[in-house]
Order: sequence, then structure tokens, then C-alpha cells
Amino acid sequence: MRRKPRKNAEARTVHADYLISLLTRDDSEKGKEAFHELCRLGCDPSYLGFRLVCIATDSPQAIVSTPDQRVEDFRRMGGRVTDDLIETERALGVMKREFHPRGMDSLEIALGGFAKRDVEALQNECRKLAERLYKLHSGRLMALSMDDPRPFELTRLLAWYAESFLPTLLEKIDHIGPKQKPDYTRLLTETYNHIKDKTNHWHDEHVAEILNHLLGHPPDRARSAESQRAWRRSHLLSDRKADAKSLLTDPNP
Repeated sequence: MRRKPRKNAEARTVHADYLISLLTRDDSEKGKEAFHELCRLGCDPSYLGFRLVCIATDSPQAIVSTPDQRVEDFRRMGGRVTDDLIETERALGVMKREFHPRGMDSLEIALGGFAKRDVEALQNECRKLAERLYKLHSGRLMALSMDDPRPFELTRLLAWYAESFLPTLLEKIDHIGPKQKPDYTRLLTETYNHIKDKTNHWHDEHVAEILNHLLGHPPDRARSAESQRAWRRSHLLSDRKADAKSLLTDPNP
């Protein structure tokens, strides 16, 4: 049984105008029509639209907040708004920060401008500095005149940073970047799960149409229902029985 169409889906979509402009920038209506069809079938246009905008956005976005907005956000989260809080926020004034929707898909953004070799070099620098500080602290003067523990804590922290924290960070680097695309994978997985939850189908051909118009593609590398079905299976988003049936009878599982 089909769900009733949702009215004014586009108007209630987060960043609707921007999303539609992305879907139609190649002068085709197919991407927009696929998005509207998913909304008509029961998907939440705000939830779906936000994730699709994030998928299409690989550059930082500026987020501006005013003191009143931050106070209201704090109130909505159940916080107790006091005069001190309001005064503090007003003193901070208008704040601007960058938001990276797919920051983990870029090594440069994820590492704050560092490359993996830079992190490895930093590890060696921290290790050498910790060794030099240990040598300084072993001298008699330090033993006699230093009753403040912070210099010794700094040395231990540097050693931990070099021998424990940075090795862990270097391991994680292998799982981020443009090849692994963890943020793209997370956003598309959330998109697919929402579609399946709301419509009881995966709608691979609609997703393929949307992604083709959002992200573009070489002429001979357009995404298809088959390629999206393969992506889902490789990321454990698959009802094997339904997918097997769809290959025989239904072009849109």
C-alpha cells in the first residue's frame, strides 16, 4: 500500500533551494524528480535533504551565531539560562566558525593542514624533546631547586604524546582520506537507512539519479541501480533475499 503524498516537501526541506540548485545545475530535472519521489513515498525531506547537501559539499561552510541564538540553543537543550551566561555570550559577540560536512574525507582538513609524514616528523620531535628534558631534569640543580611538579609532568606528557597518542593517530590516518571516504560512507549509509525505514525499499535507481546530478560523473561512469546495489552490499546494507529477487523481477528493490 502506497503512503499518501507529502505536501510542500520542497518547502520543508533543509537547504531546499540550495539542494535543488545542485540537482538541476546540469539543466536536467531528473535528480530533482528522484528526490521529490522519495519524499512523496514517505521520506523526511529535512532529514534527507541535509544529508544530500553534506554529501555534495566537500568544502568548509561558514557558520555564524549571535549571542541570542546561542542562549536560545542552550535553553532548548534544557540548560538553565542565567544573567551571567547572557552576559558572557554578549561579550563574545557574533561568532564565526567553519563546518566541514566531509572533513574526514580530506587528509588536509582532518589533520589541520598536516600530512602523514608531518605527523611522523612531529612524533620524532616530541620524542627527542622529551629525552632532552629528561636529561635536564636528572641534574642536581633541578633536584634541589624545583618543587613545582609541572616541568616533570610536561616531560612525561611529551613522552606519552610521542609513544602512545601519535602512534594511535597514525593508525587512524590509514582509515580516512579520499580513498576510504568515511564521511561520505556515513552520510550515504544514513540516507539509505532512512529510505529503507520510511519506504520499505532501497530505491537504488533514485539514489543513483540523485548522486549523478549532485556529484557529476564521467560520461561512461554514471551510477546505476546496479552499481548502487553493489555499494550497499559492500557496506552491509542488503536484504539478500530481496536483492536477489530484484535482479530477476524488479529493477528497483
